[in-house]
Amino acid sequence: RQEYMGGSNIRDPMGFLGESGRAYEWNELSPEILKYIKEHGVLQFIHIYQQNRDVHTPTFLWGDEIEFMIIKLDHNEQEAFASLRGPEVLAKLCEIQKNSTDPDQQKVVWHPEFGAHMLETTPGAPFPSPFSDVEGNMRLRRTLAAKALLSDEIMIGLTAFPRMGAQHKLWAQREEHPFTYPPLPVGGPFSNSSFTPDGIMNPHPRFGALSRNIRQRRGSKVCICSPLFMDQFTNPRDNRDHEVLGQRSGVHQESPTHYYMSEVMKKNAEPAMKGKSSFCCAADVPAIYMDSMAFGMGCCCLQTTFQCPSISHARHLTDQLAVLAPYFLALTAACPILKGLLADTDCRWDVISQSVDDRTPDERGYGPDPSKVLDKSRYDSVSLFISESILLDDTFHNDIDAKINPEAYQMLRDAGLDHRLAKHVAHLFIRDPLVVYNNRVELDDTVDSDHWENIQSTNWQSVRFKPPPPGSGIGWRVEFRVMELQLTDLENAAFATFIALLVSTINHFNLNFYIPLTKVDHNMTRAQAKNAVINETFFFRNQILEPQDPHFLCFYHKVEPSTGNDFKLVTVDHIINGSENFKGLIAGVRAFMAQSPEYQNNSDIQKKFERYLSLISQRASGSLMTIASWMRHFVTSHAEYGHDSVVTPRINYDLICTAHSISTGRLPCPELLGQLMN
Repeated sequence: RQEYMGGSNIRDPMGFLGESGRAYEWNELSPEILKYIKEHGVLQFIHIYQQNRDVHTPTFLWGDEIEFMIIKLDHNEQEAFASLRGPEVLAKLCEIQKNSTDPDQQKVVWHPEFGAHMLETTPGAPFPSPFSDVEGNMRLRRTLAAKALLSDEIMIGLTAFPRMGAQHKLWAQREEHPFTYPPLPVGGPFSNSSFTPDGIMNPHPRFGALSRNIRQRRGSKVCICSPLFMDQFTNPRDNRDHEVLGQRSGVHQESPTHYYMSEVMKKNAEPAMKGKSSFCCAADVPAIYMDSMAFGMGCCCLQTTFQCPSISHARHLTDQLAVLAPYFLALTAACPILKGLLADTDCRWDVISQSVDDRTPDERGYGPDPSKVLDKSRYDSVSLFISESILLDDTFHNDIDAKINPEAYQMLRDAGLDHRLAKHVAHLFIRDPLVVYNNRVELDDTVDSDHWENIQSTNWQSVRFKPPPPGSGIGWRVEFRVMELQLTDLENAAFATFIALLVSTINHFNLNFYIPLTKVDHNMTRAQAKNAVINETFFFRNQILEPQDPHFLCFYHKVEPSTGNDFKLVTVDHIINGSENFKGLIAGVRAFMAQSPEYQNNSDIQKKFERYLSLISQRASGSLMTIASWMRHFVTSHAEYGHDSVVTPRINYDLICTAHSISTGRLPCPELLGQLMN
């Protein structure tokens, strides 16, 4: 069940957390070892493909994955800290579960995550229907987790800890960083960060090795730059971090400033998203500068995984969800604060992308050979459509020049894979393995999949096409990875189940959302803009069904001539609620629900799902705020806010306390939830 749900305590998606060997440092990984692992990773995929290409799993199964954050509250000083007791809480919950006869304990699985302040949760078994009681299971997870928390701790659904890596004026002369509890010395051998301690990472050796090897392969610390929100008194050249860094031993006096993007930062970051629009700042843009993996992988999110009837269905669904991903990133936006500052963006996506960018200077565009340039970080949007469908026009839709590993491609083609799937896998293998254990190099490629998963699990794309784990009995799966974490179980359940319903609708009606991938990348950038769900427009296909399709009028008010592959810029409101001739995705989902006896014959399910559809509809129309808009409004309306973009410790404390009261139902929040919260 853990492998199915995509949980990380076995080998998926962060991978290999059960291993006990020593993780190699990057400089210990010779070209021969890297080549061996990549070659055998391809062979392992080929074996999985050949064993499972004809597997048919008609049973609809799916699940969600939520990463929560553990916060310590100091009510006397009115401060909130990222509690580093995540591993201890996890151990306690697993112990309770092991020794309990309560059947509820088996309905939840607990997993470690990158951050020591994080706790990942999944349902104990896959949901058998899009109408399953997801919200009840999410609520159960909170209830059970509370048994392992201290009296001054809370577990909350925040996408990012608002003051991760932020300075505190009372601590400027000290080595500790007070945004964590306990406070720890800044930096360490893994991250070498000037703002976060290595102790913010889960102590499992994989996570430290991942952080260290990304930095060493890159040749420098990661350089994360997000646009700073400029308010009335914001100082874009504030040097507070520069002054503090200069007082710390071992830190170079020319370290980048707190806001302003220096020439050093420009050199590291400007080509970081070469070839696509991005919020990666230019040198003259006031920026929030961050320098460690913790700023990205320390974020929490909501993900869903779906088992498909066959490999063909999984490939088609992967493509369709890749197009839909930006719209749901905008709808779930929940990350307007970075490093104690209001950002001019609302989402975590590009922050994580930059936080794990292991590309060398040549690969980022600084070398003389343009053929070595890789246009994206290994955490980014999908670069290739992979379906076998005749709906896919390679020339028109696959319009990104995605690099591939030519040796891997030839091996895959020789093994009988078609061009599109072989190119997808070969594209993954342009990356090097990042974490290699000394006791897991020479393996049996017909039994093990470590080397395949090593590459697959560290290509963090917006949608992940997932082959069956060897010997598991699990089918081909698709993981939807973009959504930001919401505050309440109602919201998280609404978005998770809506995606499940949309997957069922896509499969039932054979919907076609294809637009060129360059337009998908354009949408991913726009989705992260401030209040994008209201202010931005997105490329969307004019017709997702052909007019002659018998179900055409489920999605459109009247039959119109075919527009082929045409697309246009529309709002999220148009996509979700419809306008002009298009009825919207909610109308299409309702058409699927109307054909389901499980829905039609159960009034309780009908009432629950009407709440979910209402929430998503109102978020799309702007009637209800996104989490990001609500957080931004809370900060800028706070009595202590100085109109300088700074989220002070007191504002942070009040924000988290208020958010927790909303998440537990103790405080109504009509601007966020309307009248939908029980």
